[in-house]
Amino acid sequence: MITIEDKIELFRRIVLDKINNDFKINENHLENEKKTEDIRIEKDAIDKSKSYIDKFVKKANEEKERAIIEANKKSKEKILEIKNKFIDEVYQSLLEMCSIFIDDDRYLLIFEKLVNNLKDAVDEFKEIKIYLLKKDFDEKLNNIQEIFKRVFTEKEINYYISEYDFKGGFILYNGDESVKMNVSLESIVSYNRLFIGNEVHKLLEVDGETDEWFF
Repeated sequence: MITIEDKIELFRRIVLDKINNDFKINENHLENEKKTEDIRIEKDAIDKSKSYIDKFVKKANEEKERAIIEANKKSKEKILEIKNKFIDEVYQSLLEMCSIFIDDDRYLLIFEKLVNNLKDAVDEFKEIKIYLLKKDFDEKLNNIQEIFKRVFTEKEINYYISEYDFKGGFILYNGDESVKMNVSLESIVSYNRLFIGNEVHKLLEVDGETDEWFF
């Protein structure tokens, strides 16, 4: 026969077993949650590390690209500087050659060509004034006068010594000096500076280089 005490004891055991089972379930659940949290934390850490690495790599690539661009820029600037320096040296050498050329026998032939090139441009001038280098005025005036007389047969022509050194050739004015025409060798060399630059560029051209030149 089951007494009241037995029923109470049985009920107590059932309740304890239920509590124990619930506790084990909760414990397992907590353990699983802990594992899930550990996995999540680990995943977050990996994601953050990957994100940091990606940012670092991206920044490193950007720095590399900037460095390459800057290096290319400096390289092109250096090339441009060298070429311009070389062009200036060629230009100055040509000017020096002009100063020497005025003593050459071919100088008067070039001089006559320069005079002939002006024939149409000064056709309406009744009077022209010619400024010469002192050296040309002192040593070649007669020859120069003959050249101008052959080209300009009906014009009044006056000759003067220039105060400025223009390496040869002449400066021409109309009668009242309102019009000036610079026909000096220096002006011709300066006018052809672009041509000089292009020729130097061809000589110094680097394979693959496509720089544009402005002078």
